[in-house]
Amino acid sequence: MSNRIYYFLDSADHHPYPKMNGNYMNYTDTNHNICKSCPACGEDLYTLCDPAKLILFGEPMDYYCFTEECYISERFLHFLRAHHFTGYQTTPAIVTSADGKTLFHYERLMITGRCGLLCDSDEKIIPHCPVCKVRSYESFKTWHGVSFRAEAHDGSDFVQFVNFNDWNMPIVHKSLMKQILSEGFTNFYFEPLADFVLEDM
Repeated sequence: MSNRIYYFLDSADHHPYPKMNGNYMNYTDTNHNICKSCPACGEDLYTLCDPAKLILFGEPMDYYCFTEECYISERFLHFLRAHHFTGYQTTPAIVTSADGKTLFHYERLMITGRCGLLCDSDEKIIPHCPVCKVRSYESFKTWHGVSFRAEAHDGSDFVQFVNFNDWNMPIVHKSLMKQILSEGFTNFYFEPLADFVLEDM
């Protein structure tokens, strides 16, 4: 099953709370604009503001993942390009130190690869809007483990479900996870899809 060999590519500082050892990144202003609402379910559909503006606290790390988006260092970007990985694109971000004196080179990582609709651990599709495809939120519903159907994977190295308008956390195969770990990149946290708990409040 997909959830046994695929992992969410999260960041160890937990986007960004709690602030791990004083090393974290946060926004300087709002990074989203509502561009329209779905006519069927009323879900607000967002667009990201460019360039993103963030403040880096503590020592710079290679990866930061918020709920909505991810930011990568120049070193990690070079790794992605050198290996010709697919399923992503990047745009420059403005990242400064807390005192505003240092400008860091980071890029926003946006996932373009897709693995179809979000499924539960048994590969049953979780309810979603038939128009915008964003998953339906059901009060107090909890799924222990998520997955996708193999035939829905588009073959990219980085993928994401189509059900989420504002959740951009990458999904990677176990082999790519091992490559990233072997390079010694910082602030990565890998969570198997099988262990992920999805809660609706």
